[in-house]
Amino acid sequence: MAFDDHAGANKLARTLSERMKVESAEPLVLDFGSINHDYSLITNTFPVNINQGYYSKCLHLSGMKLGVSEETQSAQET
Repeated sequence: MAFDDHAGANKLARTLSERMKVESAEPLVLDFGSINHDYSLITNTFPVNINQGYYSKCLHLSGMKLGVSEETQSAQET
């Protein structure tokens, strides 16, 4: 048999396969995607447009910061 000499590799492959089955059985908590020009969202696992207002963004992961720039703040004061 071709794989008799590789019992360790076979055991590793079976272990990894079983662990991947367990992980994939759990629902996603977070998914990545792209926001289109009309602000609809297409995620990696659900390739259908999701209209603005029907999804949430994690600004921490996107590198975006909430706040008011000095230009905006001075424009609001006048």
